[in-house]
Amino acid sequence: MPGASLRMDVAEVNDGLTRLAGAVDDLRPAMEAIGEIVLTQIMDSFETEVSPGGQPWEPSTRARRTGGQTLSDSGTLRKSVHVEAGRDGVEVGTDLVYALIHQLGGRAGRNHSVQLPARPYLPTEDELDMDEIAATITDYLEAAW
Repeated sequence: MPGASLRMDVAEVNDGLTRLAGAVDDLRPAMEAIGEIVLTQIMDSFETEVSPGGQPWEPSTRARRTGGQTLSDSGTLRKSVHVEAGRDGVEVGTDLVYALIHQLGGRAGRNHSVQLPARPYLPTEDELDMDEIAATITDYLEAAW
């Protein structure tokens, strides 16, 4: 037959697709890596006293009085932040009862209530480091291929 032709052996492609399907079926390693990226953002907020979106936290009364860091008196809130990775998702957060009031701000206390300003430490979806997350997913899928 005149002209040009191409013959492909698709066995290697099929093997790669099979490995890729297995990797996509259980994304736990990628989810753990993504959780660590988010955890780093959160720890950076505690260290710099700046929200993941770049807004400085209002210093707490205790931090102003003692020269310490805001939201870091005992370190309990910071230490409570954890990563839970699953096959198809990851959760990063804390189960401390008072964590939400620090994230969003609001009134705290029963007898002597005070207004606490928001001091966000958990990134919103728009504040996530999507470039690093996308690179992590790409690396994971390339390694599976």
